[in-house]
Amino acid sequence: MADSEACTCIFCRISEESETPSRNRCACCKKTAGGETPRMKRCSKCSATYYCSHECQQSDWKLHKKTCSPPSTRRSNETTPPTSGSNGPTLSSSRSNGTTPRPTTNNTPVPAPTSKALEAHIAKPFTRLDNHTYLHGRTDKDVFKLLVDCFRLRQTDNRNFEGIAPSDSIDGIYAHFHNFLCRAVALPVGLLPPSWNAAKLDECESFGLSAEGDADFSNLRRGPVGRRDIVEHYGDAWMPIQLRMLGQTVYQKGPGCYDSTNLRRLLVQSEIFDDAEAAGEQIIMVSLHRRR
Repeated sequence: MADSEACTCIFCRISEESETPSRNRCACCKKTAGGETPRMKRCSKCSATYYCSHECQQSDWKLHKKTCSPPSTRRSNETTPPTSGSNGPTLSSSRSNGTTPRPTTNNTPVPAPTSKALEAHIAKPFTRLDNHTYLHGRTDKDVFKLLVDCFRLRQTDNRNFEGIAPSDSIDGIYAHFHNFLCRAVALPVGLLPPSWNAAKLDECESFGLSAEGDADFSNLRRGPVGRRDIVEHYGDAWMPIQLRMLGQTVYQKGPGCYDSTNLRRLLVQSEIFDDAEAAGEQIIMVSLHRRR
């Protein structure tokens, strides 16, 4: 399987196409905007999930309510007061101007320290990506989530940067995910935790197809996922970059054959010196280099 101003590299510069499926596709029936449904409606409570109709929103509520919660901050042009009905939140018209803000210090990007969707926090994630221990020391559930969402995000990137359409059937998605896990297992660098075995592989595949607990987001049945959905779910503006770098290790190349090694090393240096401002300066340096 084949796999703007702040930074123009492929890991930071995510095109609008990456996010279009999330905004213009119904989370329930997967219908895309157009024709009789010119615009998707957004869940007014979480502002992150879109539906083509109130009926689809009601049908998906049992699954969606487990992660439906108001975001801690909202862009001023997207503020919509949440309202509740008898069977869940109502819908509001979607607007997609602007981008998800990154945490800043002195106007420079700063890696977020924690993720709201993971059970355990690890320090210096880019250092651990560099030494292939990013998945070590985590709970099984966290490892499963990261692998599933890494795969889903890579599917989006493959479509947008290489023109490779993801499978439409759950059997096809499962087969590609199994291939992804087999690649990770076969790596000589020990990417997976030391406790990983055939049983864990089966558990991870089952997790990706289930709808238990938080798995209703990290679910293969939901198809590819975009950057904004990852940021919203994990509460970490740097999580998409981490997942893309993890995917590069598994596939031995980045999306569109982009190599993130230099960017990763810059971020590792910022973690070594524990200098968040330096991290922003280094990313700006990468941006200037890419624009040449």
